[in-house]
Amino acid sequence: MEFNFGQLIKIIQPIETRRQNSLAPKLIPQAILAYFLCNSNTSSRHYVYSFATNTCVYANKIELVQMDSINFKNPLVATTSIADPFGYQLPSHHVDKSLLTVQKQITAKQVLEIGVHIDTNTEERYGAIKVLLHGTDKKQWVLLETFLKGRKDRTYIHYNLLTQFLDQHFKHRQNMFHPLFVRSDVKVADKKGARISYSAWPGIIISYDAKHITPICAALFDEQRPTTCDIHDCTIDDVINLRSNAINNIEHMSICDIPPPPKRIIDILTLPEPYKSKWIKSVHKEVNGIVQEKKGITPCTYDYMHNYISEHPLSYILNVLPVFKIKLDMTFKTRFTLDGRLQRRELQKIMGSKSPYVVNFSSPSVNPEVLRIFLWLSVQYVQALCTIKQADYKQAYLNSKRNAKDAKIFVRLPPGVLIDGQKQGVANIHFYGELDAGLRWFENLTISLTKIAEFLKAPLTQNEADPTFFHF
Repeated sequence: MEFNFGQLIKIIQPIETRRQNSLAPKLIPQAILAYFLCNSNTSSRHYVYSFATNTCVYANKIELVQMDSINFKNPLVATTSIADPFGYQLPSHHVDKSLLTVQKQITAKQVLEIGVHIDTNTEERYGAIKVLLHGTDKKQWVLLETFLKGRKDRTYIHYNLLTQFLDQHFKHRQNMFHPLFVRSDVKVADKKGARISYSAWPGIIISYDAKHITPICAALFDEQRPTTCDIHDCTIDDVINLRSNAINNIEHMSICDIPPPPKRIIDILTLPEPYKSKWIKSVHKEVNGIVQEKKGITPCTYDYMHNYISEHPLSYILNVLPVFKIKLDMTFKTRFTLDGRLQRRELQKIMGSKSPYVVNFSSPSVNPEVLRIFLWLSVQYVQALCTIKQADYKQAYLNSKRNAKDAKIFVRLPPGVLIDGQKQGVANIHFYGELDAGLRWFENLTISLTKIAEFLKAPLTQNEADPTFFHF
């Protein structure tokens, strides 16, 4: 197989090599992530940049790391896609194999922390917990399976320690490890041969492999036999909470069972279904609204952007920052914003820190006294005489166009998003996050209200004391 410079690859480590380096070869990673540099001219080996040592190494056997990509299938945005990430970064709560204990049996007296171990070779996720060992008071990371099943005489005690910790930990937090650590009844067939009848057993999900036909691995318990812990592989449909809540009835699900919103676009690829599809649909909706409906970004090449900025000192570059949020009605919302802090620094370089344009960006807001009068009128008079109505503008700030005479503002798209194959473009509208976005939206709204009044032949007057108050 041919490799290109900078491609993400994995260095395969045979079991013989791992035995030479450790007495516990199974805890040594089967592969190490690296970037491909070039092939050797004198042998079949390869030069790669290893993530483990942060140096260039000589590798024997390497394989390409397959990374899924997200493509927008809507024909309106067929040219827009989420590209494969250049690197593979493990989450901050990942527990390395070197930290996991090699003991088969442990005795713990307290659970201190929970985490996840991700196998970089198979991408399978294993639940891990940090415990305080009995007798030695040593803190140690251990896999959930070892913690719950290592010693039969401690299974019931360890199970109670874990459930008490999870109750307290997820009381005011979202489950960052979803579906790991989800507690639910799990359906198990009463007879292996013929799947006719089922029984439900309380369990905790201890590992997850999205690529496997039975992706969920759960530890099952029996209240009548407290020393019993059975490790059972099953599908998502067999887990009651995931089947009935997370998929069919997501609006009724407890917030603690939902993975937290992603920080970056490429983090969406690591989420389980159905959340992965929901976030992709949300990103698609935002990009479609900006690129197709608002014509907000015109893609351009990297050379054009830097050549234009060098010739026009009033132009500058801002980063597009995606913001993800789950609303109370369980709507998955994505908003593309611009880096306002970077914009302030750029304007200070161009105009100086004391420039009125840099200092005053605020948009006028309704005066509390005016709002109080409106509320009083609505209560004092009947609905036929005084009615208050409200309207919501879809992507409000994006409706304010930039002045064609102003210097161009360039934007860098977030990692993973391409428009017509380009990572940058020219901003044609004002975005959320900009220092003057609210002010520009108010100016455009004022112009629109004035035009409507002229069309209706009803003069509209803007109040001098409160510019947000218009009256006929």
